[in-house]
Amino acid sequence: MKTTNGGNSWTDLLYTSYIVSTSFTSVSTGYAYGENGAFYSTRNGGVNWSYSHIEHWASIDFASDTTGYLVGRFGLVWKTTNSGTSWDTIPRLINNLN
Repeated sequence: MKTTNGGNSWTDLLYTSYIVSTSFTSVSTGYAYGENGAFYSTRNGGVNWSYSHIEHWASIDFASDTTGYLVGRFGLVWKTTNSGTSWDTIPRLINNLN
């Protein structure tokens, strides 16, 4: 959803029924992770969204327009340095997390 008037009204933009986590690095660049592995990115303030699929993640956060992190079950963390085009696993700092 998007608002342009401080939250007085909202417009639906995405085609998933539930967004789990969002992260915006600027007014124009943002990312959203939704149910069933839906991953969305925007470069124009949410007017258009690109879709890709990533399984089993719980939260997303971007430190910059290109560098972001996904946190998942069992202490799994993945990192992207290309705006979510590809993701690399970050080794666990603590083992045996359940």
